[in-house]
Amino acid sequence: MNFHLVFGRKIFAAMVAFGLVLAACNDPGSVDVDDTTTFTVTFNLNGGTFPEPIDLTITGLNHGAAIANPGTPVKEPQGAYYFAGWYSDAEFTIPWCFDSNRVYSDMTLFARWGNYLFTVTFNLNGGTLPETVDLTITGLNHGAAITDPGRPVRAPLGWFEFTGWYSDIDLTYQWDFSTSTVTADTTLFARWELTADAGNIGDPGPAADPTGYGLIFYRRDTGFVMADTNERAFFLVVSPSNDPIGLSFANPMPYSLIPGLSQDRYDETDRAIGRGRLNTSLIMEYAELRSLNMYVAADAYNYTGGGHTDWFLPSKDELERLRLVRDTPTALDNDPNIPLGPVFAYLRSSSQHRENHMWAYLFHRAAPTSGPSPHWIGSVMTFGPQSSSRPVRAF
Repeated sequence: MNFHLVFGRKIFAAMVAFGLVLAACNDPGSVDVDDTTTFTVTFNLNGGTFPEPIDLTITGLNHGAAIANPGTPVKEPQGAYYFAGWYSDAEFTIPWCFDSNRVYSDMTLFARWGNYLFTVTFNLNGGTLPETVDLTITGLNHGAAITDPGRPVRAPLGWFEFTGWYSDIDLTYQWDFSTSTVTADTTLFARWELTADAGNIGDPGPAADPTGYGLIFYRRDTGFVMADTNERAFFLVVSPSNDPIGLSFANPMPYSLIPGLSQDRYDETDRAIGRGRLNTSLIMEYAELRSLNMYVAADAYNYTGGGHTDWFLPSKDELERLRLVRDTPTALDNDPNIPLGPVFAYLRSSSQHRENHMWAYLFHRAAPTSGPSPHWIGSVMTFGPQSSSRPVRAF
């Protein structure tokens, strides 16, 4: 019988599943002996050690004596094994229970060990590998080596160059398949660099149609982490048209703070670049639980422009980048779809300001102003018919 565990699961639950703690502690009962006879109990650690040295032999025990639990030993390498109890036989069929078993003869108690099994997951960070490649490897022993899954690719082809696998989300520690070994559950992240052919602000976003869809309004050469998947994106694309002007944020109003978003105007939890898609999902989950119509978030969430299904309502910082681009001489500056309303309009974000209010930015049709001043907007049409929103996506 194997006594393996996937690292991180509760040891007790797994021991129960494998019968490690449910076996009965049968007491063999008393036998006739001379009252002057004493017995010895020896602890066999089976390769383990105690954090603090203890006497592994107890002598001078009377017939029927109880003994104290010596504690929990450990076994090297650290993190490879878990302690599964004491047994009175080397085959580990008779568990010893210190609260009920008694000593009736000389005996040895054997430490039983189980070894953890680990899982390695490959996060392609927006790339792809052939469907025949398994992106999750399970059942790995401590110190196991794994095979390189191959070189992924990422769309749009020619924009990204794969530069290796890394064992941390910040892409600091590169995994060497010839020397690196598994010592815990591990996620390996694909690292990408932009090529000289990659798009820039104002270029069309990728789509099934080679002409592209929407416009790139943000590019970060080192990438940014998407809060919902931990994948790294490099671009934000704005859709080529607005939501209907005057679209209410919700009906009826939530009348309470949406969980998972910022809880007041000073809380920056939901504002960062890379956060908007998670915000939108949290808003939609909240709406479903409370039977609300979250019009603005739903419009972005259900948008399928360019054949994509991952559009979302931008976070405050993501929307700010769009506002900053609007104030610079780029292709977006001349895009007739960016300015809204007859004179001005507010675009809503997915970042919560307070109860029933979300952050928004003012967009001008006229010449750029001195800078983007943030304005909050209510869950109803606080700013009247000029209120609107704009779906974006990341890749």
